[in-house]
Amino acid sequence: MNALEVDDLLILPEEDFVREAYRRVLARPAEPVEVATWLAPLRSGRLTRLELVTAIRCSSEARQREDRHEANWRSKRFGAYAKRAVHWLRQLRSLARLAMRVRTLEATTETLANATAKLAREALPPSDALTHDRDARAAAQAFDAYYRRFEDRFRGTPEEVRRRLAFYVPILVAAAQPASAASAGSVVDVGCGRGELLDLLRNQAVSAYGVERNEAMAAICRERGLAVVEADALVHLASLAPDSLAGVTCIHVIEHLPFAMLMKFVAHAMRVLRPGGVAILETPNPENLIVGACNFYFDPTHRRPLPPEPMRFLLEAAGFERVAIERLHASASPGDIDGAADPVAKLYTTIMLVPQDYALIAYKPLSRSSAHSPA
Repeated sequence: MNALEVDDLLILPEEDFVREAYRRVLARPAEPVEVATWLAPLRSGRLTRLELVTAIRCSSEARQREDRHEANWRSKRFGAYAKRAVHWLRQLRSLARLAMRVRTLEATTETLANATAKLAREALPPSDALTHDRDARAAAQAFDAYYRRFEDRFRGTPEEVRRRLAFYVPILVAAAQPASAASAGSVVDVGCGRGELLDLLRNQAVSAYGVERNEAMAAICRERGLAVVEADALVHLASLAPDSLAGVTCIHVIEHLPFAMLMKFVAHAMRVLRPGGVAILETPNPENLIVGACNFYFDPTHRRPLPPEPMRFLLEAAGFERVAIERLHASASPGDIDGAADPVAKLYTTIMLVPQDYALIAYKPLSRSSAHSPA
């Protein structure tokens, strides 16, 4: 379907939309059971119209239709289409090179904009500079308040988040056990948000505190009696003594960072952890197609999805050992596949079996000689 056909579909009522999607994608009318299967999640908001069309297009029936067309194409016009494919591959390579240049230009533009803004602030008369600072602080406070409401809406209730984070508590309790009578074992939760993990650790008598830049989130932690430092994560970690922490946790933060900053964060975590200390980094799992193609971009501050294996390598390259990938929070179970009414619904359920998040759990070597020194 082209863009105009998709636009025509999107304005139809839900039932007509489902029937028309089957007609256009699969070239046949939808069965009543197929219509009923899709109407419920569509009306409840659990499934968007674009996701429904994507699921139909990815079904085995759609693939079989494409296979038949492909066989016909190969037999009749292989040569002409092969030349066209080569042409488009070249175009894609050109686009990839252009995208890299655009990213470089964006980074340069951002640097120049920051430098220009700094020069402009320095050139302002004292009264104008004060007004500018007040406006900037007001904008930051407005964003902090917005992001707090955003987290409440899209991340889940504090009870739901605590239930998901409970997986890490035994790991952190074990890491915080003193290696000797004189050694303390504190945990820092970087980007602690509303403090759900800090709350769980407090219940286990684990010494822990959070680092949070968002003023509204930090205020929530303080209201609940949780220890929180309102600061930039890298600046705070850089201020800590080497080998001073039992654990560093970072739940749904690394996807917000530029890669150069992520490398610095991992290096700082390695430096401040005591030998045997644990680092836990959780992030959305792009192996789940719905997460990687859609849900990841709900958050306007997300940069790009981070596949698990390259992130494991990043930690190993920094000197961590026993780096494990834990895939977490599937939104479906194998039994749901049997209950799906048609192949398209089964495909969607199969996709949602892939966990929506994953965690990297890594340890600083007990032997200093086996660890890499951070740059």
